[in-house]
Amino acid sequence: MRRIILSALLIGAALAPAAVLSNPATAADTPKAKRACFYSEDLRNWKEVDPHTVNIEVGNKKVFQLTLLGSCPDLSSALSIGVKTRMGQEFICDGLDIDLITPSPTGPRQCPVTGMRELSPEEVAALPKDQRP
Repeated sequence: MRRIILSALLIGAALAPAAVLSNPATAADTPKAKRACFYSEDLRNWKEVDPHTVNIEVGNKKVFQLTLLGSCPDLSSALSIGVKTRMGQEFICDGLDIDLITPSPTGPRQCPVTGMRELSPEEVAALPKDQRP
C-alpha cells in the first residue's frame, strides 16, 4: 500500500504571484464555484493517473485530483510521496499551495502542482480501480 509522507515545510523566500488569465467581463458574470479545501495533515492515500495527474484521498473519503506543472518522472515507481506546502500554510485550497515531493536516485524531486479540484462522489465511483486512492 502506498502511503503519503506528510511534511509541511516552510519556504523562506516569497513566491512571485501567479498570473490569472481570465476575461473580467465573463468572470464577473459567472457564480463562484464552491472552494474545496483540506489540511495537509489529512492526506491519507494517493494514486497516479498519469505523469501529470495524481488523485489523493483526504480525510473522510474525499478525493482531490492534482494537476502537475510537468511530468513527475519518479512518481510511477514511488512507494511514498511527500507534500511541501508553500508559504508555511497547512490549509490547502488551491493547487498553487503545494508541491509533491517524490524520491529519486539523486534525492527528493519537487513536482509543482498547478491545479486542484475535488471530485464528486459520482466521479470517484466512476474512477478505474487503479486510479482510486
